[in-house]
Amino acid sequence: MPAIASVTNPRHAYVKTPSGDWQELEACTDEVAFGEDDALYRKGCDGYLYVWQPENEFDEWSQLGDRQIDAVSGSKDSVWIVDAQAQTLWKFDDATHEFAQKGSETAHWLTAGQ
Repeated sequence: MPAIASVTNPRHAYVKTPSGDWQELEACTDEVAFGEDDALYRKGCDGYLYVWQPENEFDEWSQLGDRQIDAVSGSKDSVWIVDAQAQTLWKFDDATHEFAQKGSETAHWLTAGQ
């Protein structure tokens, strides 16, 4: 199921439904990524990371963490971000429910892979 972040106003996210239609998710979005268990992540226009879990049926986004981000990438085992201030890589830790810094390299974009 693909998802996109629109570049035209109102800059909402869209997800393709099983019927083939695009469903608009009314939240200002700069970037989207899929993660574990089909969770959908979005970088909001406010710079924070949000997550939607499939059981929510696209009715509620939850903020994940308290840091602003430059980029987000998801994989089957986690979600990764580039911190907006330090430009460093962080991975979400399911055990602590917090982001943990991964190395000291700086980046602007990332791709987590599978």
